[in-house]
Amino acid sequence: MKANPRTLKITAAGLVLVAALVCIFMLRDRWSLRMFALGASHAQSSRLREAGESANAGNFRAHQRPVGANRSTMRRLINNSEKFKLTPEQIEAYLASKNRSSESLLTAYDLSHDGSYLREAMENDPENPRVLLTSLQITSDPAETLKTLETLKRVDPDNALGNLLSAKALLDQGDIEAALQEMELGQNKSIESYLNDQIRNTEEAFLSTSFSPLESKFGAISSSGNPSLFQLGHLSRGLNKAATSTPKGEDAEMREQIFKNQMILVNQIRSSGNHLPNSIMANSILSNALRVQDTPEAEGQIAANRERNKELAKQSERVVGLMSYDSIPDSEWSEYFDRLQQSGDISANEWMLSKHP
Repeated sequence: MKANPRTLKITAAGLVLVAALVCIFMLRDRWSLRMFALGASHAQSSRLREAGESANAGNFRAHQRPVGANRSTMRRLINNSEKFKLTPEQIEAYLASKNRSSESLLTAYDLSHDGSYLREAMENDPENPRVLLTSLQITSDPAETLKTLETLKRVDPDNALGNLLSAKALLDQGDIEAALQEMELGQNKSIESYLNDQIRNTEEAFLSTSFSPLESKFGAISSSGNPSLFQLGHLSRGLNKAATSTPKGEDAEMREQIFKNQMILVNQIRSSGNHLPNSIMANSILSNALRVQDTPEAEGQIAANRERNKELAKQSERVVGLMSYDSIPDSEWSEYFDRLQQSGDISANEWMLSKHP
């Protein structure tokens, strides 16, 4: 007996959404996001096919509404997620309603990926922390990147990202000592990516048109991103490369300093939000740093990190399955997205699964 093709189609769409939810906090590049989503969808869909029409398909049938009943908004959204966006005319109308403020221009950039909106925000408000951080997405020159980050550190001195991203830029230039000094300057600060501001403003943009509240929450989550987290992953990999290029017994102080800063970075990422991408990134950085230590204790912790990531991934897969259930009201999905924004997707997933075990 084969699984219902319609069920598989909806589930695959949901898997892409959850893969996107995992990625939007890390990536802004469309190709990287597409590749990540496709990879997750393929692997998880394979597991669904292996399960066949067992519990998952049975639960799907059990949660279907009677013939003729309206399909849930969530199910419709995941079936048409690629069409879910604002038109250029709607974006311009939103900008006009906000007098083309810096925040609204950043929202327009996030929704359209049109660099002219970002450049306008940079010209009008060059010392806005969010504008500075976003401008790094279109800055490729290392010297210009460091100059922008110097301004960010001045206007937002309590944000660790100014120091951490400066460390990454310095490491890219081969200056490991300067990079470690920057990390130490930021070790008592917290990471602020302004993600909640971005999501809130984007939701407002969708609401300014004909989209419903749930559609607007979905659109805001799907259109937002945190590329800084992805850059912190690059920083960690650069540190590992520097540590492994130093033979054991030589410059032990440098290796120990690198490991110490890696551990502080892990805690900073974990403290910045209870999001699945944060947990995955923190565990990845921790595992890679421990792997350099090459001890039995390190191997045990690496295995524990791997199991934790598997557990979190399974929770996400279960939430994906719920997205195809017509019996779950829109109000619950609306609350789910509110919880995702306020408390992180790990907490949101746990809440949803407690209601639908």
